[in-house]
Amino acid sequence: MKTEQILNAAAELFSRKGYHNTKMKDIADMAEVGKGTLYEYYRSKDELFKELVKVGARRYQQLTEQQLNKEGITLWDKLQAILEHQVDYVWDNKSFAFLLLGRESYIITESELYQFLYQTGEEIFKAMETVFQEAVDSRKIAPGNATVYAKIFYGIATEVVSSMVLWGNNKPSREEIKEIIYTLRFGLERKEL
Repeated sequence: MKTEQILNAAAELFSRKGYHNTKMKDIADMAEVGKGTLYEYYRSKDELFKELVKVGARRYQQLTEQQLNKEGITLWDKLQAILEHQVDYVWDNKSFAFLLLGRESYIITESELYQFLYQTGEEIFKAMETVFQEAVDSRKIAPGNATVYAKIFYGIATEVVSSMVLWGNNKPSREEIKEIIYTLRFGLERKEL
């Protein structure tokens, strides 16, 4: 419980004030814990920051992989569920997302966090690639390169989440997400009857 309070407060403050302008006392105050208690959980601001990034990335990965591993639903339902969960996750955790994508992102490239995030992203991408390959192999989608298919979806998901949710502050409706998946599935070309 206290760990969650601390991580939520840290995400909010780091994204709003920046890493260097956030003090451990600020985090303790916002989390409604004593400064001593905060140091019982995290020895330094750097340790807290790293834990925050790792916990957030793991949650995101778990959500994505849960959707990919669902049995008995179509590829398109899986992709829609992934997109819906990604939108919900980022919407509910904007502070964390801005932390990764905003002005403090340089801290991540200067530490072992970059390697951790890169590896996590690769694992998510590999899981997507596997699902597309299974769909190709079972002839549920057109023959083609599963890696390219996964990159296309990954790009769409990233753009929807970053441009609509973060930069536009607009949470796409379930209907808009359905339309995105429909377009991915059937394309843009008009079919003459």
